[in-house]
Amino acid sequence: MPRSLAGDLTDPEMAQPYMKKDDDDSDIEYSPFFGIEKGAVLQEARAFHDPQLDAKRCSQVITKLLYLINQGESFTKVEATEVFFAVTKLFQSNDAGLRRLVYLMIKELSPSSDEVFIVTSSLMKDMNSKTDMYRANAIRVLCRIIDGNLLTQIERYLKQAIVDKNPVVASAALVSGIHLLQANPEIVKRWSNEVQEAVQSRAALVQFHGLALLHQTRQNDRLAVSKLVSSLTRGSVRSPLAQCLLIRYTSQVIRESSNTQSGDRPFFDYLESCLRHKAEMVILEAARKITEMDVTSRELAPAITVLQLFLSSSKPVLRFAAVRTLNKVAITRPLAVTNCNVDLESLMSDQNRSIATLAITTLLKTGNESSVDRLMKQITSFMSDISDEFKIVVIEAIRSLCLKFPLKYRSMMIFLSNSLREEGGFEYKKAIVDSIVTLIGAIPDAKEIGLLHLCEFIEDCEFTYLSSQVDTSSGEADEDGVEDEYQLEDLEIVSADYMLRVAVSNFRNAWENMDPESERVDEYGLGARESLAEAVNAVTSILGMQPCEGTEVVPSNARSHVCLLSGVYIGGVKVLVRLSFGLSGPKEVAMKLAVRSDDPEVSDKIHEIVASG
Repeated sequence: MPRSLAGDLTDPEMAQPYMKKDDDDSDIEYSPFFGIEKGAVLQEARAFHDPQLDAKRCSQVITKLLYLINQGESFTKVEATEVFFAVTKLFQSNDAGLRRLVYLMIKELSPSSDEVFIVTSSLMKDMNSKTDMYRANAIRVLCRIIDGNLLTQIERYLKQAIVDKNPVVASAALVSGIHLLQANPEIVKRWSNEVQEAVQSRAALVQFHGLALLHQTRQNDRLAVSKLVSSLTRGSVRSPLAQCLLIRYTSQVIRESSNTQSGDRPFFDYLESCLRHKAEMVILEAARKITEMDVTSRELAPAITVLQLFLSSSKPVLRFAAVRTLNKVAITRPLAVTNCNVDLESLMSDQNRSIATLAITTLLKTGNESSVDRLMKQITSFMSDISDEFKIVVIEAIRSLCLKFPLKYRSMMIFLSNSLREEGGFEYKKAIVDSIVTLIGAIPDAKEIGLLHLCEFIEDCEFTYLSSQVDTSSGEADEDGVEDEYQLEDLEIVSADYMLRVAVSNFRNAWENMDPESERVDEYGLGARESLAEAVNAVTSILGMQPCEGTEVVPSNARSHVCLLSGVYIGGVKVLVRLSFGLSGPKEVAMKLAVRSDDPEVSDKIHEIVASG
């Protein structure tokens, strides 16, 4: 983001206070996006039509629009068209920061084929501009919005841009070629000569993008890929980024063409030579690819050695990359990693908890029976400082270690029991319960102590699903019983009882990863409400789901609001809900409900719950 724009975003006229750092009224933090509403921003977009354009004001409005789009706010066809036509008028301004935002806005709006022609001439003009920044961005935008017919008209300009002296322009053309290859492969393949010239460029990024595009044009031809690797492994690639790509392509060729009977592996010498490269990223990539292959202990040793050296690096990223790779190797070849145990033990106290966790789980996979008790003591000391995600990794490693050394079950069972008593989410507790159940089944001596821990757990368990899992493993009921009747209190089961509140860390990614075919969308009138906040609380209570990313908080005087919910429906079905509220009249609230889940039938049930509630 341009520095001038970053300054604009902190303008008090645009920002609104959302949090006080101290009791002092003058010490307030500002958020440029707090309380933004689509309707108000669309009104502000009228500034794009002013004869005397205010570049600063227009930049602020476009930034708000981009924020709304990236937050999942939907624009109607009419709204998107009006914004698009208004944005095209900003090409009159020569402000560099505003022009870059215009490019971004056009890409996000993705105009239809009927609208593209309006902006094409302006982009073509920028593509032939003397300003390199305009040329590069115009190429990126054009290639995102044009179809095959228009592509043939500008093909000549794109081929010239690929061999342009300015690396920014050349990279923009190459990246655009990568995107265009999906829909117009025949046209892009005609650029072979220019792309090959880009691969020989001295600019690191140009060579990187050139190699990526050249490989994609040939990826379906194994012989062509093999020839490409053969020609480039002779030393013509200087860019570390391109070198990493070449290592990946080389490992692919080795896997596809290696002779398992004779043991011949073409180009393996090249991978070994990359272990001595001056660039750290190249060394790591080569080591990672070698460890992923089915190689002998002698061939694996050099890769393990360089990874061991990185374990003592002063750079956290190198330590993390090395220990993560060794962690994967230890799963299948623990003996190959045992020489690194001393260095791994020193990383157990690393300030970066991710590195420390990986180091410990690696040691759990490579350690011997005599080191188990010492490792368990060290693990206990830092479990409270790491997230549930890493705790699950540790639990799974402990389970594997206990199965490997069953005589050490007692200390590990105690650790798992203590972990059950600590705070943690559903997935973390489930991993512990599954581990105890597995150990009970595999180690007869651990059955009694394991069942005691599980019985203690279900006495005060907040997760019904886990309680039912434990009950089924507690033994079968006696055949003979005593028939009797008991008077129970009236119990009302509501829809929310079928839903488990489970939060997701990144709602947008989780939503996009859900199958779009499972999405169900409908609109509802909620009638008169005191406020949007009351409507949000009412719907959230009916569904019994967990609000995400703080969206349960409705800004005061807001006329629209989006609330994100997540949960697990009975049967372990993950459910995501996007609620869009708006005032359709005096205190009349309308709601748009979009649901995605692992099971389309559950999506329908969510709508049935809201419709009946």
